Parts: sequence; C-alpha cells; structure tokens
Amino acid sequence: MIHTPPLISGLFNTGAHVLVVCTGNICRSPAAEILLREHNVFGTNAVIESAGTGAVVGAPIDPPMCEILDQVGDWDTKTHRARHITTEMIAQADVIITMSTKQRSQVLAKDPQAIDKVFTLVELSHLVRIFGASKSIGELHALRSQLPRLLTLDI
Repeated sequence: MIHTPPLISGLFNTGAHVLVVCTGNICRSPAAEILLREHNVFGTNAVIESAGTGAVVGAPIDPPMCEILDQVGDWDTKTHRARHITTEMIAQADVIITMSTKQRSQVLAKDPQAIDKVFTLVELSHLVRIFGASKSIGELHALRSQLPRLLTLDI
C-alpha cells in the first residue's frame, strides 16, 4: 500500500499551478511532477508541470527513473518530453519548486520578481512541516528567513 502524503491544498483556494524544475527535465523534476500529481499533494484541481534550466528538450524520462517510477505506481511515464523553462512558465506558476539552490537561483535570474514563489523542494517541505499546510505561499515566503534558526532547534 502506498502512503499518501498530507495534502498541501490549503495553500490555495482553487487549483494551483505548480512548476517543478531541475536541470535536464528528464529525471528529478518529471518524477516529482508525477508524484505530486498522483498523490494530489496540491489538491485534485492542481495543474502540475515540470521544466529544466538546461533541458534536454524533447527527451523522455531517463529509463532508470522510469523503472523506479514503474515499480512505485502504475503511472504514465512514456509521454513526458523535456522542456526548457521560460519566463512565461514562471509567470503562470503559483509556486515553483526547484530541486536545488542552484536551480532556484537560475529561475530567479530569469525573473527576479518570482522570489516570493520559488522554493527548493527541501525548503518548502521544511516550511510546511514546521508551519503547517494551511499557510499561503506568501506567508511561507515571509517565514522562510526563520528556517535556519528553526532547523538548528530541530537537531
């Protein structure tokens, strides 16, 4: 039986537009996209997409990642095609989840005004764990500066 994570749908009143970003858009971000969608982490009306900062445009999910995803669930891993992140994607997203701080910086280099909605996966998961899923993205952004202090208390 697959454990379903707690919904983060409290972050949004209606369906969220979530963009997941990694480098090539062939392993981490498409896997996260599928897992977030299939587990309804942002609610059933969420639009969840992925892109890469240095995408292997048009490439499918890397075969070893497909094998892992196929072992975990019966999900469509064959139709994904890698895309390069654009400023339009950044503007349309309600929240952007990157796999690393480098990718977060690359997203912000494309659109510095997106600072309040770009989080690393680790950062967002800590914020939701500590402050709860009922906070808005804006509230989580405001609480972001408290993370280093709170995480040292967690050890």
